[in-house]
Amino acid sequence: ADIICFTGKNTMGKTNILEAIFVLSVLKSFQTNDLSSVVHWGKSHTSVSCEATIGGQPLSLSCNIVSKGKLQKSYSKQGIFIDAPAYVGSLPIVFFSPDDINILLLSPGMRRKYIDMLLSQSDKEYMRLLVTYTKVLKQRNALLRGINKGEHNVTELPYWNEELAVLGCQIYTKRHSLFQYLSTHIDTFYQGISHNKAPLKLAYHPKIALEEYTKKEYVAQIVQRQDRDIFLESTSLGPHRDDFFFYINNKSIDSFASRGDTRSMILALKLVEMQYIAHITGIGPLLLLDDVFSELDEVRKTRLMSSIPDSTQCFITTTDDSIQAVGKTIQYIEVEQLLTLKMQT
Repeated sequence: ADIICFTGKNTMGKTNILEAIFVLSVLKSFQTNDLSSVVHWGKSHTSVSCEATIGGQPLSLSCNIVSKGKLQKSYSKQGIFIDAPAYVGSLPIVFFSPDDINILLLSPGMRRKYIDMLLSQSDKEYMRLLVTYTKVLKQRNALLRGINKGEHNVTELPYWNEELAVLGCQIYTKRHSLFQYLSTHIDTFYQGISHNKAPLKLAYHPKIALEEYTKKEYVAQIVQRQDRDIFLESTSLGPHRDDFFFYINNKSIDSFASRGDTRSMILALKLVEMQYIAHITGIGPLLLLDDVFSELDEVRKTRLMSSIPDSTQCFITTTDDSIQAVGKTIQYIEVEQLLTLKMQT
């Protein structure tokens, strides 16, 4: 089936099915930052695996999590254990839940996490850059604290400034390219879902303003803020401070958009995300929709289902067993029956 709907009453475990797919794909949970929380209460470990066909080729993935003592994780692809940057992106996904409206309304940190997850799935180099950048950032911040306390000398900073600049420029370049694509295509999807015909734009706001992403310019800017950074014991410029915003008619949406409109914007973002991943990797991602219809009117529901590409494998959780999708086959699976089958076996 093109679309598989997991139906049933609330609290029956529908979302847990999508979380298992999510963890298997990106090695994170969308419900918690503590991955040990996905291990069943009273158990020491859990694992999730799949057999799939991606681009006409068989794919075998497995993720194992041990929460006894220090959290341990291991991942295998085609039976071979590999590291996270090599693993993530093997089974690309795009996920939507009602909480994703917080991408618009809450902290820039949530929006950065969104950027990082998307790029990590579509660009193997990006995740390695991000991991290294985070380590260098921690080292520089530790040095800033040491300088402020008189335990280190300011002459130690240039090395870490250079390291941070090299990595930061590469991250900025990749993010800039991503937003060029998203900004070009998002309005088409938004118009297909929403009643609002005003144009939607997406703008990337890097914290450090560079005419060109060069190491020399980057270093010059963080050196200008060096005294402030030492006082605050924290690096104030760089991709770890980035943000992005939605605009309708060139006005930021955070102060006036209705909840229905913001939901349509996030759905449009998810659909253009799918197109981007397929464009970059040649692999169409799985689409996971968790309780997506709870606040959409019938027109938006119909438009959303029509916007899903024909070749997309989609998993939906819903209490509604009457979803319509022209030209697509839908299979309904009652979660309560799955639980009964599990207890019997």
